[in-house]
Parts: sequence; structure tokens; C-alpha cells
Amino acid sequence: MASFRGFVGTLIVASLLSGCSSEDFNLSKLASTTVSGFTEKLGGLSLVKLGEKVGIRTDPKVKLDPAPLPIYAIGDTFVYSSDGTIVQEQVVNVNSGRVTWTNDQGAMWTTTNDIITPQLSWSSHPELGRGRQTLIGNPEALFPLKENNTVSFGIRGNSENVPTGWRDEKKCLVIGQKDLNVTAGDYTTFQISCNRKGIKEDLYYSPVVQNYVLRVRDFGKTKSQKELVSVQLSNARTSKLPVKINRPKEEHTAKLKKLQANPDLLMDRKEIKTANAKVNALIAKLETMISKIERNIEPAQKENALTSTQTQRSGKYGVHLASYRTLNGAKRGWKKLKKKFSNELRGLKFATTEFDAGKKGTFIRLMAVPFKTKANANNFCKKLKAKRQYCKGERARP
Repeated sequence: MASFRGFVGTLIVASLLSGCSSEDFNLSKLASTTVSGFTEKLGGLSLVKLGEKVGIRTDPKVKLDPAPLPIYAIGDTFVYSSDGTIVQEQVVNVNSGRVTWTNDQGAMWTTTNDIITPQLSWSSHPELGRGRQTLIGNPEALFPLKENNTVSFGIRGNSENVPTGWRDEKKCLVIGQKDLNVTAGDYTTFQISCNRKGIKEDLYYSPVVQNYVLRVRDFGKTKSQKELVSVQLSNARTSKLPVKINRPKEEHTAKLKKLQANPDLLMDRKEIKTANAKVNALIAKLETMISKIERNIEPAQKENALTSTQTQRSGKYGVHLASYRTLNGAKRGWKKLKKKFSNELRGLKFATTEFDAGKKGTFIRLMAVPFKTKANANNFCKKLKAKRQYCKGERARP
């Protein structure tokens, strides 16, 4: 797959990528106490002066002790409203500081326990494909949470479509404690403000939930928020914590679904054993398939014949070969691809388009042009896909 330099913020795939998921139905009738629609301006690293409209009190009724690292257990289930859409997320495996999640859209990803670390691996992304990230530093140093605690750490990642990867830094600060009202109830929380490549993120972490009850992200041009609707922990490990919770009214509850691990493969080579036989079988299948592919990839056979679409000199369409953060990165990627696929790309020219990935920011798409129609472009892609190169027909010119 193709290359890329300077990715977000994976997670933001990775982004930037902490707890991301896809959601599929509207919450407008549910959220009489949601925080959607707030219009306060975000400033600095944190959300300030949101006021009573979003149910945040600056002086908490309950003063919490410094909060230790969260503990997750298989079966823990969290239902969120993400920008007005419901999504259910569930823990399917916990092993050596790694937590594997799935959601009701079939995605899988792994994280650590500390909630500020972006996804370490994920099963799919529209631009990046499967991917993974590694950490440089120790995000857990932010815990136990108390006011003015800070931490910074590096992130390196790569993915199916961007094997050359990305590198950036994330910084987090504990602002203090806040009382917060969300659909799931009233919680005393720790407000954690983070910044990664200009993306501002505020997490309101509740020890009794063992997760954030509200997450707000500011991407500059757009904002996103994710609010807890209901939670079901698999055991009573937080039942004695000194935080009063008003349980949600009946109309604010969400019916929990039994989630199964998606057969999409996480890009993570570490051996993981779980208490779920189906998940174990899935991971074993993943390891076998990756090993087989790596052993048996045959050298690409040269093709001497050029198609008519390769020699065309006009057309508004191109083939998308890779995504990058910068134009220089795209130019370097083009040189590598021209060398690797000299016969296939002969007669085609370098071009780029910009793509707004929303939460993930803006990417530069590396295109090979021209093609008269999208069908011509996709037909050309068959040859590159056969050689395990990402390729997709796209509009390249107005």
C-alpha cells in the first residue's frame, strides 16, 4: 500500500484515533439533557465558561481524591451520542495494559488504560486502511489525576495505505474537577485538556464510570462532541466510590446489544489471548494470514503492453494512489511509485487533490492522471491492486 508522512492525528488514525467509531441513528429525541448545540468559543487548550447550558459547574459538589488509572474488564459497555448519533462500544479483551474494543458498527481497535492515548491499532479507516501506532514516552504518568498534572509523549504510526507513516506529539493537562450533567446522569469529573498538532481535545473523566462522560474536540474549522448515554460495567468495582450519581430517566436509557468481534483484522502483531473463544480464533486467523502473505508474495510480473488509457493526454479523472499530509511528501511518494511501477505508470502524470477527513484533518491525495472517465481509471487500478498497491478512481480536475 502507499505511503504517507505526518499523519494526524490518527488518530487524529490514528489518529488521533482514540475511541473512534461509526454511528448510525439520530439521538435528537433522546437528548433533553445533552450538550449538543453549545455555541461557546473554545480557547487555549481547554473548554472554558461553557456554563449551565451544558451542565458544567466550576465548583464540584464532591471533592474527589486523585484518580488512579482506569481499570477495564471484558464486557464493559458504553453507549455514547457522537454528534447526535448513537454508538455502543464494548471491551472484548484486556491483556498486559492493552484493551481491545469493538462497536455495533463492526470496527475493532486497541487502546491502553489511560484514556488519553490514541488508538494503537484499528481495523479500518476510509483513507488509511488498517493501521497501528506506537508511543514514545509514558502517558500513564498523568495518573493519579490531580489538578495541574501534565504529560507529553510522542506518537509514531503507519498503516496499510501509508506505510512510511507519521510522527507527532501530544500534550495533556489536568485542568481540575468539574460537575457535569449528561444524558447518563450527573457526574463529578476530572477535566483533561490535550493538544495534538493543533487539534484540541477536552475529556471529562469520571472515576465511577472508568471512562470519559464527555469528549469535545476542536479541529479549527469544525468541532465534535461525544456524550455518555449509558454505561454498564461488567462488575461492581466502582460501586463504593464517593460520587453521587443520578441515574438516567427511563427515556434516557439505551438498550444494550450483544456485540461480536468483527472479522476485520487489527494491524497488530503482538500475541493476544482473550477469554472469548471467537476472538481468539479471529486473532489466530489474522496471524496465520499475515505470515502466509509475507512468505508467499511473488515478484510482480512485468507488463509490456500499455493500455489506451495510459497514453491519453486529456481527462478529468485520475487514480488515487496514496495520501499525505504535505505536498512534498506526495512528490516523494510519486517518485517511489514511479520507480516501483515504471511500466504501469508510464505515460501518466503527477497530480494532487485535497481531501477533508473531518476529525482527521486535511490530506493531500497523490493522483496519477489523466483518464477520460472514472470507469477507465478504476479499470486501470485492477493491475495495481493485483500487485497489492492501493488504487481508486477519483475526480482529479474541475
